[in-house]
Amino acid sequence: MKTREKGIITYILLTSILGALTILTIPYAMAQESYLYYGYVLIFLICTILSGTVLKRYQKTIKYFDLGEYLTSQQEEFARIIHDEIIQDLYGIINNLNLKTPDVKKSKIIAENLENKARTIMTSYRESLISDMSLEENVKSIFYDVGSLYPGKNFDLTLDISENTKEINPQSLRTILIITKELINNIYKHSKGSKITYKMDLEGGDLILEVTSDGASENDFRNIGESRGGVLFMKFLLNSLGGSIKYFYKDGILKTQVRLGND
Repeated sequence: MKTREKGIITYILLTSILGALTILTIPYAMAQESYLYYGYVLIFLICTILSGTVLKRYQKTIKYFDLGEYLTSQQEEFARIIHDEIIQDLYGIINNLNLKTPDVKKSKIIAENLENKARTIMTSYRESLISDMSLEENVKSIFYDVGSLYPGKNFDLTLDISENTKEINPQSLRTILIITKELINNIYKHSKGSKITYKMDLEGGDLILEVTSDGASENDFRNIGESRGGVLFMKFLLNSLGGSIKYFYKDGILKTQVRLGND
């Protein structure tokens, strides 16, 4: 168990104990009709409130810390990919061309493989939103891009995008496509299923996105709650914009519901 998790448990226990003491002290103070015991009740109550406030701030600080760790790991992963997949191949080409008898054929093969690797990396990290495409075309391109990163997996895709989603403002559209890419990547990465249903609609002033997939397990659902990576990033992004993300699991079916204001 990590230190920060122990800290949360400690604050929860402390708050619970103080709350219990406050509740137990109230009837005793009323029976004694003593200002001294009423003072104890007040002290316990103040301590409970302070402990609860500190707990909330501590949890918020931990979220920022976990998000920082996630972003740092993404930067390190990107640097590693560039080094292992790009720079090493470039050195291979240079070394083969610097031989006394340059091996042009081998250099050409390495260069062709390098092009394929570069395209894969570009697909993985490219901007989610293509401005001259419709919302549905953007979503389809995300599915195509993510699917190309997992050649061994095939999903039957059902799209249900309401016509009124054309009213989505550009900022909300960009955010929902970032979330879409993260959700779809997680499904391709972890799911053992074969079907994805993607629904999007406007409900009042909010944009509602529902992504449902089969092939999930209870362990997958637990891992979502404990995630310190992409799931945490999505929660943080949506919370900062006044939105929310919820997960539901039943009999191998995982459903994700995203709500985002369209102001």
